Amino acid sequence: MAPCHERSGPWHEWLARGLVEMAAESESRPRNAAVGDRAMRIIFLSGRRVSLVPRDVLALLREPAVVIFIAVAVFLSFYVNPHDDVRVMAPLPRAMFILATAAVTVLMLVLPLLLMGRFLARLPMPLPSAVLIVFSALMTEVFSQWLLRGLLHHPTGGWATWGPTLLANLVMLAIFDLMFSLFVLPTTGWYRDRARSAAVPVTSAQPAATVRIGGQAFALRAILSIEAEEHYVRVKFADRSLMLRDRFSGVIGQLDAAQGLQTHRSYWVNIDHVDQLVTDRKGQTELRLSNGDCIPISRRRRKDCAAALARRDTGT
Repeated sequence: MAPCHERSGPWHEWLARGLVEMAAESESRPRNAAVGDRAMRIIFLSGRRVSLVPRDVLALLREPAVVIFIAVAVFLSFYVNPHDDVRVMAPLPRAMFILATAAVTVLMLVLPLLLMGRFLARLPMPLPSAVLIVFSALMTEVFSQWLLRGLLHHPTGGWATWGPTLLANLVMLAIFDLMFSLFVLPTTGWYRDRARSAAVPVTSAQPAATVRIGGQAFALRAILSIEAEEHYVRVKFADRSLMLRDRFSGVIGQLDAAQGLQTHRSYWVNIDHVDQLVTDRKGQTELRLSNGDCIPISRRRRKDCAAALARRDTGT
């Protein structure tokens, strides 16, 4: 475990130092390296879902497509800024204001992902991007009012204009969210590399130890568990998880009992990745996997799961 660093100096220096160290750590790791971090799950307004860890956020911010998208969004904000007070400003102060508020907006979108990654990874459901949008819009509006009145000494309508401009910011961020998730994210090298590394081509040298999910083939030995989530299935590996559109029953129908266990109507586990059968304080029985995940077992499947593990352990 890495030693803890004392927090010293002004808060902004401490925050900047932490971000620099995180960026350096991201640079030192190869892309898609297998790590033990648990991934956060994010669902965009378009319905697209991604699983990522904090260093993936930094990697995305360095993608050319993302940089261009942010630059275009800032350029558009120069002309459609919701603040009436900003529209009457001279071009140079107006440009400075737009750049400052855009930086705060982006920072407030990514900072929770960078600093709260472990907490967000424990959430039982994907984090809606709408939560990040609302938080970012609120913080940006507070910063805008302070910047206009406190730093630029620009006459404004005051906090009476807070509501309309906040609503306008929310609408703009929602539009940018849809454009990013639908058109920008799929073109990034990070996204394509994740999909390429997860997919396993089926060849004649590779027998039926694969399963097709969402139109892709995966090596069965690499899958820890499969979970049903409405019209999608979540496929978990040792270092990542994927959300793919497919029917859980159709996926499970490709597998036989020797390859894994359906512990629940919504869960399937690879028996080779089960560490042990555990019972919590409430008397609920679960399977603990090699990555630390605990998978619930329904009452009617407890005996079957225990018997399958016994056969695996005894080789019978």
